[in-house]
This record gives sequence, C-alpha cells and structure tokens, in this order.
Amino acid sequence: MGGVDVPYDCSDSKECNDNGCPYMTGLTDKFQRGKVWIADKVAYGSSDKGLKLLSRKHVAVAAVWK
Repeated sequence: MGGVDVPYDCSDSKECNDNGCPYMTGLTDKFQRGKVWIADKVAYGSSDKGLKLLSRKHVAVAAVWK
C-alpha cells in the first residue's frame, strides 16, 4: 500500500463486507527495538477503488504472536 508493507495484522480490524474492507489495521516491519518495542501502525480501507491509507502512527507493542 503506497510502498509500505503491512505484514502483521492487528486485532482491532473490522470485518469486511460486500463493499470491501472499510477499516483494517496492521504493523509495518519497521520495529524500534528497546525496553519497549515501538512499531508503525497503519489503518487503511479497501474498496473497488483500491486501498486508502487512513492513518499512521507509532505505537508501543504490547504482544506479538505467530
């Protein structure tokens, strides 16, 4: 999406419907490692018009699972 890879999904994404996926969230693969890890979280939507970036911010990583 706009040259940004979003390989990690977040649990606050909303369900998709017949019109697409209006609100999806995920983390980029750019982590700042330290005592508290920081990641870029993006929110985006998809529709028949393509993907749209809704927001991007730094967040503390609370948990990671595979």
